[in-house]
Amino acid sequence: SRISNLDRLSSDDITGAQNLYGPPGTPANDNFASAIIVTLVNNAATVTGFTTNATKQAGEPNHAGNIGGRSVWWRWTAPAAGPVSLDTRGSYADTTLGAYTGTSLGALTTIATNDDINPGIIQASTLTFNATAGTAYQIAVDGYAGAAGNIRLRWDLVRSDQPLPTILQVPPDRALKAGDPLTLTLAGSDFAGAFT
Repeated sequence: SRISNLDRLSSDDITGAQNLYGPPGTPANDNFASAIIVTLVNNAATVTGFTTNATKQAGEPNHAGNIGGRSVWWRWTAPAAGPVSLDTRGSYADTTLGAYTGTSLGALTTIATNDDINPGIIQASTLTFNATAGTAYQIAVDGYAGAAGNIRLRWDLVRSDQPLPTILQVPPDRALKAGDPLTLTLAGSDFAGAFT
C-alpha cells in the first residue's frame, strides 16, 4: 500500500479521537496525591477527564471490587451536610466509581462504591452517600477491567440536616420457591420496618 497526502488530519479528527480516548500523556490527577480539587457551584459540579494512560498505584483499593487499572482522582470537601450523588453518565469508558475518606492511599475508608447503575449492564456508575460538612472525600474513577477513555463525573448535593437512612443490619439470606411468602425486617438509622 502507499500513503499519499490526499487525506490530511484535521482538527475535528483530533477532537473526535481525544473525546474517545483522551489526549496524549498521563492525566494530571493520575495519582492520589495529585487529586484535582472540586468546588461545587449551586450545590453541583461536573468535571471531565480521561483514564487513557492512567495507572493504578500500589496499595490502591479495587474500586467497586474490580481490579481496574486506570484510575484518576478528585478531592471534594463537603460545604454542608446532606445526601450527595455522583455519577459518570456521559463517559466514553466503562467506569467504576469509589468515594473514600482518608489522607493517604494506604489509610482510606470506603464510603461507597459502584460499578454499573443497573447491575450487570455495562454502563456508567453512580453512588449516593451522606456527606458530613467539612469532611474531605477522595473520589476515584477507574476503568472496568482496565477500560480507558474520556470520562465525565457529576456531583449533586442536597443540603439537609436529614441524612439518607442507613441500613444497619441486612436481613439474612432466604431460599424460597416461587410464590412462597417472605417478610424482611430492616433496621437502620431513621427508619425501621417490615416489608412483605
